[in-house]
Parts: sequence; structure tokens; C-alpha cells
Amino acid sequence: MTIDQKLLLTAQKIAEKVRSQIGTVDVEQLLQFGRAKIETAGSLTRKVQFSTDSTISVGQYGVVIDNIRRDYGSTEDSTFSLDEYFPEKNSKMPYIVNSILGANTGLLPARALGQPIPEVKKLGIKSTTFSAGGFAGCITFDELDMFLRNLSSQDISENGLDTYLIYNELQLLTKTYSRKKLLIAQAAMLGQIEYEADGQFDFQANYGIPAENIVHPISGNWLNPNNTINQNAMPFQDLSYILDRYPPFYKFRSAYMRSGKLIMNPNTADGFLNNVNNNAWARNIFGNAAIFKRATMDMWLQHMYPSGSLQAVIEDDMYVDENEVSHYTIPDGRILIAFDSSSHGGSLGEFVFTPAAQKGGLLNAKPGIYTLLEDCSVPGSRGGVGNPFVNIIAGFNGLPKIANPNNILIIDVLAVNA
Repeated sequence: MTIDQKLLLTAQKIAEKVRSQIGTVDVEQLLQFGRAKIETAGSLTRKVQFSTDSTISVGQYGVVIDNIRRDYGSTEDSTFSLDEYFPEKNSKMPYIVNSILGANTGLLPARALGQPIPEVKKLGIKSTTFSAGGFAGCITFDELDMFLRNLSSQDISENGLDTYLIYNELQLLTKTYSRKKLLIAQAAMLGQIEYEADGQFDFQANYGIPAENIVHPISGNWLNPNNTINQNAMPFQDLSYILDRYPPFYKFRSAYMRSGKLIMNPNTADGFLNNVNNNAWARNIFGNAAIFKRATMDMWLQHMYPSGSLQAVIEDDMYVDENEVSHYTIPDGRILIAFDSSSHGGSLGEFVFTPAAQKGGLLNAKPGIYTLLEDCSVPGSRGGVGNPFVNIIAGFNGLPKIANPNNILIIDVLAVNA
């Protein structure tokens, strides 16, 4: 099933839910294009009434649109493997402060009995402050978009109005959550976020991940620059060395062996799973190389660490860019060793939403994802009676925050990154 097919199916399901909340629309009463009256109970739209001299407006979905976002968001956030390590947080400040706590090093000093206790240097803190990014988009509906809808139809192929509007709302939400997930992946697996859009938006956030926390395989990169597999590499030996003996990683070994995950995309996993050297070892270890598939990468980890709980996560979440090209959200060639341990600061980070004027207004701006309907079909609006249109708008202000860059452990196996 394609991304568009999944989106349409979701739109149709939510349209059914909206119809159950709104009730039946008497199309015979809709004599012209205009404004509808909404009666609500609690936070849900229960009934829409139209008089014979009124007109229907997209505004009838204004109460329901937040419910669509909430339903979609709760589903979307539960599917991405990095979300559990970057829970959402709301901030009242319009910027992000990323603090770097000094690493635990050294030994407790020796002290002669009867002498003063030596002073130990306290941990240093370096803080970097950067402005929160803003991300938003809108979809515009003009007169023809609304007039040519069959208001009584529940089938989008017959131009059903409610399904059509919800489908476009979900299109915006797909872009919104895809952006959020990509920002988390860039912060956690690349250590920085940088954008320039049409020369107007030049933005950079560097999270200060120590260079020694990004390690390259000793046998050679598993993937060539074009993502073809380097068959001269020895990924099994590389992974054993990095996880067992590489000093910057070893200090966290008890944490990630207890409840950690190796998170990567399918291209990166192929560099390990389809390597000829690994397949040769698989014949001896598992008895049959044919059973060594992507879904059984955990078999390697169970063989390497039978008493541990380290798991492999092949994250296949994707987004479609402005050129209609699909990309994995997790960057090629990067493996994040993710773990959640109270002894190392809890989650790896947070996704911080900063205030947006679009949510609450200029004097009461609130953080979080916003979804809005801008009705420009009434006299005095930007469109007015001469050029009526309606905008559906979605967006957010915010960026990921890394709790402690010293806790981010990355294996870089792509030659282009070397």
C-alpha cells in the first residue's frame, strides 16, 4: 500500500467519525455558499444546522479539526522508534537552551589520615542557546474547490466535501509529523540541524556531540558512498569491538546492554546483513546462511551477548521531499545506540515546542502543534466577497533538545561521512 493510499484510507475513516459527530446534512437547505451555525456539546461538534438563506462554510470543521490532529498525532507518535527517547515538552521561552554536562572522569584522591580532604573539581556545564525553528504550511481552497463538491456524498471519488477537507488536513499533518521526526533524527544521529530555504531561512543548531562518540568501523566502512555494500568490510568484528572495547562506549556498556537498541535504517542494515563475510560466519553460527535475514539481526546480538537485552531496530519510516523523492527518516550509514537509564540522565533528549502566535494569539501565544482554519470568504477579510477562499494551516515552533551530548553514541558506517 502506498503512502497516498494509506493517507486516503485514514482520511475516509476519520471522515466517518466526523460525520457521526456532525450528523446528517440536509443538502436541500443549502441554497447558496455561506456560513453555517455550529452547536457544540463539550469539545465535540454534535449538530450542524443550516437556514435556507445561509451558506455552508469550512468553519463547520473548526471544532473537529483539533480532534483530527489529536487522533492522527497519537497514532503517528507511537510508530517512530526515536520518539520514546525524545518525549514532547512545552516551553514558554522562544529559544532552546542545550546544556552540556562534563563527563565523569578521574579517580577519588588519596588522603592521609588526619589531613584535609582533597577538593574534587565539580562538573562543568556549557550551554548553547539557539532560536527555535518555525515550520508551517497552508492549503488554500477557492470558490471552485467548494462549489464543485458534492455535499451529500461520503465518497471522495464523488467529491465528498468532508472527506476532501479531512484528506487535505491529513496531508498537512503528514508533513508536520514528518518534519518533527526528521528533526529528531538529525539531532540524534547527525548532531546538528541546518536549513536554508530560498535564501530566506538560514538556521543552524549544533548539539556538541563529542567527536569520540562518533566511531567508524576499523575494518572499513560497511557502505560505499552510493549505498552499495563494501564486501571487504567485516561488520561482525567491527560491532563486537565497538560495543565491547571502544573506551568512549564502554563506560555506557552496562546501560545499553541492559535495555538498549541499535537504531538504523534498512540501507544501513543491509551493509551488515548482506555482507559476504557475515554470511560466511552465519553458516557456522546459525547453521544456515539462508535464514540470516533482516528480521533476524537480533540473532547476531543474542549470539554476541546471550545475557544482554540489546536489540536491533530497523526503522523504515520515510518522508517525501519537495521533489517527490522518498527518503528514510533515519540517515543512511548511521547507527544510534539508544538507551534510557536514570543513572545516565534519563531520556536522550526532548522535543521542545516553543510558543506560536498562531496558537493563542500574539498576547497569549502557546506551544505545540497548531491546526487552524482561516475563513477569507466574508466581507472585510483578505479574500472578501471578490475573492473568497479558505486556508487550512498547520505548523509548530520548536526543535529537539539533547539532554547530554556525552550520552549520544553513534556508529558511522557510510564512506561518504568519513
